[in-house]
Amino acid sequence: MPDVFALGLNVVVGIGLLVVGWRALRPVTWKELLRFGLEHDLHFDDETAPVVMRSLAIRRSCRLTGAVVGGVTPMVAAVFGARLPSGSAWWAAWIGYFAGALLGAWWPRPVGDQPRRVALLVPRRVTDYVSRRSLIVAGAMLAAGTVAAVVVVVGPRRDEPWQTSPVAIVVSMLLAFFVAGVCTLTMRQVVDRAQPGDSPALVAADDALRASALGVTNGAGLSMIAVLCGSATFNTASASDVQLVRWVLPWFGIAMLLVAYGTWFGLRPVTRRVRRVAV
Repeated sequence: MPDVFALGLNVVVGIGLLVVGWRALRPVTWKELLRFGLEHDLHFDDETAPVVMRSLAIRRSCRLTGAVVGGVTPMVAAVFGARLPSGSAWWAAWIGYFAGALLGAWWPRPVGDQPRRVALLVPRRVTDYVSRRSLIVAGAMLAAGTVAAVVVVVGPRRDEPWQTSPVAIVVSMLLAFFVAGVCTLTMRQVVDRAQPGDSPALVAADDALRASALGVTNGAGLSMIAVLCGSATFNTASASDVQLVRWVLPWFGIAMLLVAYGTWFGLRPVTRRVRRVAV
């Protein structure tokens, strides 16, 4: 019976990966381009429309290709005899999507053919494109997860064989800080990227693409941090022998999982802004 369930799960994952792979190769449509223009208050012409469509196609291909590669990896590992936990394909696909989003944000091809750096009247900041509230929430989750890791390492623990080890909880927090560091470097690179000085239309298109890349990076990073820190707090609450910790930390874990769900599926537009940079 478990083999039948695993086979059905792999079939579902495989169909989903085929759909994602098709979307990764499909060109950006005019409907998607117009939706992007409405979201970012951007008007297109013969000069900016091809540039934006090409950039959106590259970034989407990076994200979805990463998801496909991540989802296929556990299946290939299973063929060679590596036994992975149930549902690992979903986690691997999610991590691959995040890696693809980072690659798309770091993509070296800029807007325009030969952009040049121009002086800015007002220097760019990450908070011009990313909601300050989301950065505060990420910091608060990292702080809560760090406290949980410290409590489970130095505090009294229940001696049960099924409890998560303190090493696993510490590793989860180290991964959360790694994700936060990579996202910070990526957002800083996008903000400091050279701006094309060819025309005001290209400047506006570049700024909209910059805001979109930062929004995806911020949303994906925030959701991953929430899952990792939420897992650490839940496991600490289960393993700790301190009654107050066992009562309080599960609520923090639930709040973090709600942040992950809302950021990834419902609140991503709220985490980004559009700023027109003066030159």
